[in-house]
Amino acid sequence: SSVGQPSVLPSDWVIDNACELGNKYTVHDNLRHHLLIYKFMATVNDVLADNDKPTPESAPENERVMLMSLLERDFADLERQIRHKISGQSYGISFLDYVDLGLASQQILLDMVSLQLGTFYFFVKAHTEFRKLGLLKAYTSAISVISKCVEADKAWGFLRYAPNGYLQILCMGAILVMKIVHSSYSQYIDVDEGKRAFDSVVALRLAPPDKDDLR
Repeated sequence: SSVGQPSVLPSDWVIDNACELGNKYTVHDNLRHHLLIYKFMATVNDVLADNDKPTPESAPENERVMLMSLLERDFADLERQIRHKISGQSYGISFLDYVDLGLASQQILLDMVSLQLGTFYFFVKAHTEFRKLGLLKAYTSAISVISKCVEADKAWGFLRYAPNGYLQILCMGAILVMKIVHSSYSQYIDVDEGKRAFDSVVALRLAPPDKDDLR
């Protein structure tokens, strides 16, 4: 959901109970992990961009930085919990090695959440180091989610069946990548890698990149 828009996943007691262990509403881990990830995405939107709250531009920056730090900590906990269940023993395994494609899609979703949270660092102005580290992390998440989606699409036509929101997030990731490529932060990244990632997203939309797209 974008700034000023209602949550894409409003609070629902059935979903809340389905995400908890040990009750009659608890669902299989695969579905439960998807729900946990979507609930966190809704939480980020609710805390940082809900239309009933101050926009990121108008909220006091110290408050915004504190909230983002807390959300980063909560996401790290969620990511550890889910990635541990996914891999069982190692983070190094390729996500396409999983027989269960639902597990691979969870890794893509986790990168999408990291990207979603990372975009809010654009609204940080005074805390320059906090902003820089956050945006560089967002850049890394964008590269990762683009790479995974492209690989999954080649392997099993992932984006043919994925919700439209996935393509929207890929486009957002491509825009973020190019903003970083054409910023002072470019000294900290592999610029050619960023341009290749951007091109791969353009290719996914079945429109060849114009020679001037990267200028």
